[in-house]
Amino acid sequence: MKLPEWIRSFFSRNLLLKTLSLFLAILLWFYISQRGQESFTMNVPIIVNHLPPDVQLEDASPAHVLITLTAPPGLYQQVRDQDLSVRVRADLIPKGRRHIRIDSSMITLPPNVHLQRISPDIISLHLIRTVTRILPIELEYFGQLNVPLNRFRIMVFPTTARVRGDIAILDKMQSLRIPPINLRKINAGHSTQFVIPIDPQERHGIKVLGPQSVTVTIIPRSH
Repeated sequence: MKLPEWIRSFFSRNLLLKTLSLFLAILLWFYISQRGQESFTMNVPIIVNHLPPDVQLEDASPAHVLITLTAPPGLYQQVRDQDLSVRVRADLIPKGRRHIRIDSSMITLPPNVHLQRISPDIISLHLIRTVTRILPIELEYFGQLNVPLNRFRIMVFPTTARVRGDIAILDKMQSLRIPPINLRKINAGHSTQFVIPIDPQERHGIKVLGPQSVTVTIIPRSH
């Protein structure tokens, strides 16, 4: 079969130049493929986001994972640990303690950077349902008093506290206990006042939203 003249002309014209260009292209491809991709490992944090208003993250373990990435030579120097994280959507996870497998969709990577391995690839999350409740203040005492406590009139302000926490815990609570009062500091002949601070930090699954302190006034009934 005889080739058309224009085809023969195309391949025969500047044959040396075309052969050299093809050779250089093959050489360049071979050079790049031999260099390949560089592999590197980073320690990145677990970030739990999209928490519903009535859900609280009680625990996430581990807090960091190691990810192994590959990228073209030199590109890994532009990727920093603080730029990467594993983001887990809490609104897609049932409440309770769950084991979640991490996949590539949870990590946003720069262009031309690829995920190879995650270690560990399973994390444990504990999500609890939270509620806000108003609980009465409960007084506690320690030490000794020379006369019975019922000889005093005890005034508390405010009488209630606003707390938020695990619904399973708050359903069992009838009152909020505050730090105890030292009975030795009560004056049997005069009124005594105590300003008791309430720690707002979360303890035992609940957090006190207010007040910050409770004022307790103890007055001898003879007054």
